[in-house]
Amino acid sequence: MKTSLLKNIAKWLWTAAALAFIILFAASRRHMLPRMFSMLPPGILIGAFLLIVLAKLCFVTNMWKAAAIFSINLRWGDAYCIYNLTQLAKYMPGSIWQFVGRFAVLRGRGVSMQAIRDSTLVELAWVAITALVLGSGLAAFSCRGGRPGFFPVIFGNRVFSPLILLLFASVATFFVLPAARRWMLWILKRIRFHGRGAVLILASAWVFLGISFWMIINPFASEPFPITYCIGVYCLAYLTGLLFPFAPAGLGVREAVLVAAVAGYTGAETAVILAAINRVLYFLAEMAVAAPCLAYKKGL
Repeated sequence: MKTSLLKNIAKWLWTAAALAFIILFAASRRHMLPRMFSMLPPGILIGAFLLIVLAKLCFVTNMWKAAAIFSINLRWGDAYCIYNLTQLAKYMPGSIWQFVGRFAVLRGRGVSMQAIRDSTLVELAWVAITALVLGSGLAAFSCRGGRPGFFPVIFGNRVFSPLILLLFASVATFFVLPAARRWMLWILKRIRFHGRGAVLILASAWVFLGISFWMIINPFASEPFPITYCIGVYCLAYLTGLLFPFAPAGLGVREAVLVAAVAGYTGAETAVILAAINRVLYFLAEMAVAAPCLAYKKGL
């Protein structure tokens, strides 16, 4: 059996398993759901949803500015539609379909393959760098009352520690390779041109996403929940989901990191449900920002 077929089977199985877990867990805790939703009034849910929408606009702007570096001249409205419509494909197992869609759209507009590749690499490099730096700083040093920070919690988890160590080992092995070092040098030379704008834009995105998650978590926290910790945790959860290729859109991986990081404040069962609510709001926000593009076909 071909390796590509095995990978696709594994990704479909992962997606099915993640969705099945969420459904079965919610069904087994159905007595909790009415009480939880009664503690999340419409104002909180709408506010959390709108903050995710603002974060998505920041990601669009990051893509637009990265494209401009390589002379891909797009109006912001065109970039908005290209980014948001192709992003919906990331929920398909394979973890590449959003990029395949973007390549197809931009090639149709006469953009060279090299320019598309280079702008996408710079865009993703800044997403990863800002998430890692901001997330590590805030998650590690924002806990109160003697609580352990993010990294002791994650590395002390019997499930996560081997997975995270395997991820770090894989990344470290990759960057030992000469081709990877050349790729990193190429990236570092180019991202400096996009640096200041990218940091401000993406820092705003991470703040919006972190506050959105904090709004959902805070009513259930056993003590005042540090908003800076929540922002940092979300950065690292998003990054971890991005680095696990078998999880479409980080499905399951992002939520598992969020649960492990906040369970000490809310309890594990509550954290699972709240992470699932956050994912539902995120998906609805992605659908909402993509909807206007269906009527604005010039962007494609």
